[in-house]
Order: sequence, then C-alpha cells, then structure tokens
Amino acid sequence: MAAVEKQCTLLLSTSNATTDTKIEDIKILLESGEDADKTQALQEIIYRMLSGEKMSGMLMSVIKFCLRSEDHTVKKLLLLYWEIVDKKNEDGRLKPEMILVCNALLQDLQHANEYIRGSTLRLLCTLKEPEILEPLKEAITQNLKHRHAYVRKNAVLSIFTIFQNHPDIIPDACHLIEEFISEETDHSAKRNAFLMLFHCDQQAAIEFLSKEIGNISSTGDAFQMVVLELIRKMCRQGPVDYHDWLHYQKCVFELLHSSSKTVSYEAANTILSIAPLGNSARAARAAVGAMTDILASESDNNVKLIILERLLSLKKRHERTLQDGIMDILKALSSPNIDIRKKTLELVFELACNRNVDDLIGYLKKEILSTEVSDDPNKLSYRTLLVESIHKCAVKFPNVAANVVHVLMNYIGDESSSSARDVVFFVREIVEEYPDLRTSIVSKLTESFAEIHYASVFRVALWILGEYAEKEETLIAALEVIRSNIGKLPLLEIVHQEEKVDANAAAAPAESEFSTPVSRTIILADGTYATQASVDQPDLTAKEGKSDGITPTVTLRDLLVDGDYFLGTAVANAFTKLVLRYSTIVGEETVQANQKIGEGVLVLTSLLRSGTSPKAKKQMDRDSYDRIAFCLRTLLAPKPFAHVFLKQCRETFANMLNEKRQHSEEEKQKTIPPIKEADDLIVIRQLRGQQFAEFTEEDDEANLTRALGTNVLGESDFSARMNKLKQLTGLSDAIYAETYVVVHEYDILLDIHIINQTDKTLQNVTVELSTQGDLKIVERPQSFILAPRASKNIRASVKVSSTENGMIFGNIVYNTSGASVDPEIVILNSIHMDVGDYISPATCSHSQFTDMWAEFEWENKVPINTDLQDLNKYLDHVVSITNMKCLTPQKTLQGKSEFLAANLFARSIFREDALLNLSVEYTKNGKIGGYIRIRSKTQGIARSLGDKIQAQQRSVDQKKVIQINYFRHSKKKKKKK
Repeated sequence: MAAVEKQCTLLLSTSNATTDTKIEDIKILLESGEDADKTQALQEIIYRMLSGEKMSGMLMSVIKFCLRSEDHTVKKLLLLYWEIVDKKNEDGRLKPEMILVCNALLQDLQHANEYIRGSTLRLLCTLKEPEILEPLKEAITQNLKHRHAYVRKNAVLSIFTIFQNHPDIIPDACHLIEEFISEETDHSAKRNAFLMLFHCDQQAAIEFLSKEIGNISSTGDAFQMVVLELIRKMCRQGPVDYHDWLHYQKCVFELLHSSSKTVSYEAANTILSIAPLGNSARAARAAVGAMTDILASESDNNVKLIILERLLSLKKRHERTLQDGIMDILKALSSPNIDIRKKTLELVFELACNRNVDDLIGYLKKEILSTEVSDDPNKLSYRTLLVESIHKCAVKFPNVAANVVHVLMNYIGDESSSSARDVVFFVREIVEEYPDLRTSIVSKLTESFAEIHYASVFRVALWILGEYAEKEETLIAALEVIRSNIGKLPLLEIVHQEEKVDANAAAAPAESEFSTPVSRTIILADGTYATQASVDQPDLTAKEGKSDGITPTVTLRDLLVDGDYFLGTAVANAFTKLVLRYSTIVGEETVQANQKIGEGVLVLTSLLRSGTSPKAKKQMDRDSYDRIAFCLRTLLAPKPFAHVFLKQCRETFANMLNEKRQHSEEEKQKTIPPIKEADDLIVIRQLRGQQFAEFTEEDDEANLTRALGTNVLGESDFSARMNKLKQLTGLSDAIYAETYVVVHEYDILLDIHIINQTDKTLQNVTVELSTQGDLKIVERPQSFILAPRASKNIRASVKVSSTENGMIFGNIVYNTSGASVDPEIVILNSIHMDVGDYISPATCSHSQFTDMWAEFEWENKVPINTDLQDLNKYLDHVVSITNMKCLTPQKTLQGKSEFLAANLFARSIFREDALLNLSVEYTKNGKIGGYIRIRSKTQGIARSLGDKIQAQQRSVDQKKVIQINYFRHSKKKKKKK
C-alpha cells in the first residue's frame, strides 16, 4: 500500500494539478474572504501533500481562516485535509493545534445538515489518534438515533473502527449496536451493525441471525452477503447445533436463488466451501447450477471469466457434478468474446467423459456449422478453436472419431491456416488409427484437394494420399487429382511462357498458356459430392496490379511455380508411393504400370527442370534436388528402395504417434498430485488442529492476504528469501542498507532494512529512489529519525508497466544531529530487475506456435557464444536462464547428433507470448555454434530476453568458478602468512 493510501482513503488525480504556486500566495488565498479562493488554496495544499511535501506551516493558517467556513465545498476539502495532515510532532505527541480541530469536528457532528454529520463520521473512521476520538464519543453515539439513515450507518462504521483500534474509548460499543440493530429498519445501517457484531461479538451476531433468519430474503444484498460470510465462518470454526444448522442450510439455499447474481454466486461458494453441504451431491449440483445460470445470463466478461476459473477449480472435488452440467457450461459459447470461448472450450474438454462426449461433439458440430453464416469478425479464430477442441476430443475418445472426421474435412480448405492445418493433422492421425475409415477418408480428401490454399496443408494431404490410397480406384483417383492440380507439363515451359503472356497479355489473352485445368468439388441435386474439371482463364488484371481487391485462389501449381520446392518434394514422394503401390497391384511389367511410371517421371523431371532453370523465380536448394532425384531413380529402378516408401514410412509415423501418446501420458502423470504414503497420518476434519489448516480451502482473510502480496513467501521459506536479498550499501558506510525484493504480479515490493552504524542520531533520513525503464515509483519512503545503532524497516513499491529489463537506483540522504553542515549522501547499489521475473513457463500446441511465429513482427537474433561442449546441456542452460518451457519432446532430443533444434515458450504477466527457437550445431573446431531467434509481439520482451541470453549464455558455472578462485586466493594468502 502506498504512503498516500495509508493516510487517505481517496486517490486524487494530480495530472491537472498546478503545484508551482508560492507559499505566500497560498496564504493570501486562505486569508481571502471569498470561499472560492479558500477552495483553490486548499486544493493546492492537498495536491502538494499527496505529492510528498509536508506543508507543515499551513496547518495554523487553515485552522484560522477555514475552520469556521460554512461553505460545503470548503468543508469537504477540510475533511480530506484532516485525513492527510500530520497530527503528531516528531516526538509522537499530538500537536496542540489539533485541539481546535477536535472542537470543529465536534460541532460538525452536531450540525443540522445530515450530510455534514455523515461525512464527518466517515472521517473519524480513518483517524487513529485516541486523543482526538475521546472527546467525540458521546456525539458519535448520539448519532445512532439520528432521523436520517445516512448518518446512522456512518455512525455505526465510526463506532466499529474506534472499537477495533481503541476498545477502551467506547467499551459498551457492542451492547449499543446490539440494541441499535434490533430497532433499525434501513438495510445499509443494519448491514453495518451486523458486520460489527460479526467481527466484535460473534455470539450476539448469531443470536440476531437466529431471530431474523426467516426474513433474510427481504433484506438487502449487502446484509445477505455478511450473513453468508458469518455462516461460512461459523461452520468452519467448529460443530454447530443441529437445529441451527437446519436453519442455516435453508437460508443458504434460499439465497442461492436470489435475484441478485452477487448473492447467488456467494451462496454457491458458501455451499461448496462448507464440508457437510459441499460433500452432498444434491447441494453441489445446485451450487454448480447457480454458477452456470450466472455464466449464461451475465453480460460482464470479467464475471464470466471468474466463474469459469471457479468451475475449473471445482473439478478436483466435484468432477461428476460438473460433467452432468457440461451442456449448461457450453451456453457460454454464445458470448462473442474469444477469450471466454477459449476458456469455456478448455473447461469442457477437461470435463469430457464417455457419458457426455456424444452430446459435446454434437454441440460443437452445430457451432462449427454456424460459423459459416456468422458475421462475427472473430469467426475464423473461433472456428480454429472448435476444430482444435473436436480434434482433442476425438483423440481422447476414439469412438467419436468416425462421427466428426468427415465433418471436419469440409474445412480442409478453410481460410484460416491454423484451422485447416489442424484439420489435416487430425485426418492424418485418424486414417492411421482406423483402417476401416481409410477408403472413405481418402475419397473425401481427393474431392476436397483442390480447395486447399496453404502449402503446409498440401504437404500433409499429399502424404496421406501417398500412404493410404491402397485400392486401385483410389490410387487412380489420387494420381489424377494431383496431376490435375499440377497443371500442364512441363513446368519449365510454363515458366518461359509466363514471360510471353506478360508481354502479350493485352494482345492475346485468350491464347495464354496460363489456362490450366482445375478440379472443384460441387454438390449434386441429391446432396452428394462430385468433382468437376474446368479450364479457368487467369486474372490478368491481378498480374498487372489492377486487381479489384479479390485475392486469387492459390493452387498447387502456383506454389510450385513460385519456388516452394519443399512442397515439390512432397509431390515427388506422394507420386512415387502411389505409382509403386499401383505397380504392385496391376503388375510391375504391365502397360498400365509403365504408363503411370512414365507419368511420374514426367512430373518429377519437370520439377527438377523448373527448379534448376536460370529463368526460375527461385533456385532449388540442394536438399530438395536430392530428394526429388532419389524419387526419380526409385521410379526407374524400384527394387532396392520400394520397401522404404511402401512400409517404413508408415511404420515411422506409427512409432511417432505412440511416442506422442506416451509423452502425453507422462505429462499427465506429472500433473497428478503425489499420493500419500501408507504410514502418513490420517487427518480427521473434526479433530484437526491449526497445523492441518492446509486441508481446507482458504478463508476470505487468507485470500485477501494472498491477493495483496503481503505474504508472498512463507516465513519458513528462508532460503528463497535469502536469494532475493540485495545489499544496497557497504559495511563500512555510516548507514548499512539491504532490501528484500518481491515481484508480485504488476508490483515490485522493496522491504528495505536500514541500520545506523554510527554513535550519532541521524535526522531527516530519506531514501531517494529512481528508476530506469518502464518502472514507476508509486510509494516513496517517508523521512525519519534514526537513533545511534538503531535500525528501521521501510517499504517502497514500484509499478511494472511492461516486460522489459529495468533498474532501480538511488541514494540515502541524512543530517547529523548537532551539525549545521550540508546533508550527507550514501550512494545505493543499483537493483537490476530481470525479465525472468515477469515471465513464466507456458505451453501451446505446435500449430499455435507456428501461427504466432508467423504473426509476431519483432525478432531478436542472438549468435551462440558458449564454452559448453554438449548440445543438450546448452539447451538446458538456455531454459534455466530464460525461465521458458521447452516444447520439443525430450525423446526427440535424445541420442547423439551433430545438430539440435528446439522450440521454447513463455508467457508474461501482461499476457504477452514469447517464442524462442534454438538452432545449434557442432562447428569444425568442435565448438558449439548457431543462433537463437526470439520473437514476440512487442519489442521489449524480445530485446530483454536476448540481452539476458547474451550476458549469461557463455558458461553454466560462472558463479562457481568465481567462488573457487576466491577461495584459492584466500588460501594462498593464509599460506604466505
């Protein structure tokens, strides 16, 4: 909490404030007889004090000229001023001027205007000085009987805070509130009174609740929330009388159906957090039903996300109940927000089981069909999420694969590359796992082949056709569809003719050699699919730059002519497999086999000629040339390598699927919590002590403490605390300072310990901090006095606004008592904030990684410079210093190799994704070389990660080497002595 927040319950924006007015001018405004001038002066004083100035000389002027003003604006500003002004001297005693303030507050508590009374009572809730509160107690208690509810409810809050801080001032406060609540009719005042009894006299609160439990539904929302909190706390503290328990249970279920969504949600949480109700299937079903109703009806996206997180946290204890309500959870997909849809799909996938997977798949199929006619701008992203979810469900539950594979294949030509790629990957797995579906899948793929737009999808589709087209008719259909999509051969001739077409397009567009046969999938009158072949004329205006804005369709031939030779190798492999398999069916020396071999030789030769021609747009790389040439030699002499194409490729893919399945099982086992040992103690809830509090859910106070970050690390985690301890000054300095640094979400908390190492009293000790980078000081430590050899703990808070490296630096300024010299300064060591503190390891699919890699524009390329000699050790070192997760499976990294490539992924606290690709190999001199490429959406995280890798990549044991050298140097000194 910042210093301003400690003193004032209001945060005022100082962006438009003018703080350059002289002190003398402010005094002149205060002395003016106009209320407008007094208002301006008070605003100036308040702004300056919130900015860190003490303005102690203004107190008497404010009392003298503003205290008697009846202007409501002046009075409101005075209340703010009394909150933030220092009320005590440096010795801790109350300032004499505050006696006058106390008299003014007493008059305001007896003012005829109820809003002045209520505002003054609210001020008293923030005052901690008993010398000011003691003379006002009678006036405060008399306001409990005021005719206006605004005064009464603030009087209760004032008594509540006074009793909590100083019980001796109003010792009979609980008795007064108990009498007050029995006669009060206003819901807000009754809620405040019940809240005080709940915290100060719980037995009185229980007795009042027992009397009024039948009328809870007619009270206000705020009162009902306190009632639920009391019931939850009572049931956790110990056994409850059976008669009272029945009343509480009825009350909670009645509030579960409240018209207020806030009360309904809190009642559901109460049911799930109380052991007798939370263990009941009927109660849990009712609570989950209330949450899903709120999820479907609430319009606030933040509320939806909170409920989805809460439902996901309930999976461990109430999985079956959530599984029964999965269709209600799916209603959240009606929200247009893509984050809510993504979170919903993640939740329902976790809850999918054999009992509900058919309903789930049916709902997802309807959703994916609805995206075709939707006007939602995010429909492509949503369709991608649906395809991924169906894919995962089909892998998890194989019995539904046959129902969805043909539906998903309609989107193999989807506009979204990630969606189309996920579909074709799914088809590749299904066609391997289910031999009965191979014929229908291959037939459907040949019909949809011409609709594909992306090279990555073409490659997988070609592989599927080459591997699983096994019957004669499917082989012929696959060869024909590939041949028709390649177009007229040879491709080299087409390349030469493109130049002629460009030169003579205006004269003879009809004779252009661009006219190529294209096959399309059409729907017949009976609803079946058929392939239609046609010859399309090219859009010459698009070639000339006069397009009407419609992007021409990308075909297989376009990609090959443009120089995608990796795709050309896929065409060569697929054609070779299909021709070899066709030859084994019809006979190797038959006319039909020789005809297909000749056609394959023509296709592969055209690929080689087009890639090696000097007129080609892009020269073919050596690897692609060798692969296509190998396929060509195999067609001409199939004996030596036919088994590699026809058997070993599929066996390798099957082994890859098995390893992938084993890897997923291993990852799932890692997430399973450890099972208790047989000799562990049995915890009985009714007999448990405080040491077993971990077996229950956190209460509200624990949640608040965790949210505020006041106990980020436990007191027992001593080693973790020591790792975050930074020394700020030297041991020989007059002031020794060290700080404990805690990074909590968007805040950096500095707990600074300062020790006076002199025999003199140090006055006006001030820790002045500044920042470099996107860091902002939000809490500046206040000045203080430090006695000889004394120590003090102070706190500073820094706000983080981006994922970049930053630095905190500054100095300590102080005066020595009895000396009239200038202040002395101690320079502080700088604190470097690392990007690793803001990011955490995360995971994503391969398709998501490739999509983000293509989307992110900021890249940082870091050359590898290290003393390590092992590739895997260097990868582990990069993972440790970047705090990222390696997405490449460990099994693929095993074994000895001359090179290594791996993908790493992390996500920052600002939901920024960081991608890293490591490409490393052994150089000729035996060292490790290569590059690390980092990509992100913003420049800061890519640059910061690159700087960190460059600084720490050289060696793993740098710190150990320094320590070893230090100890050796020390030993040498001892020997010399």
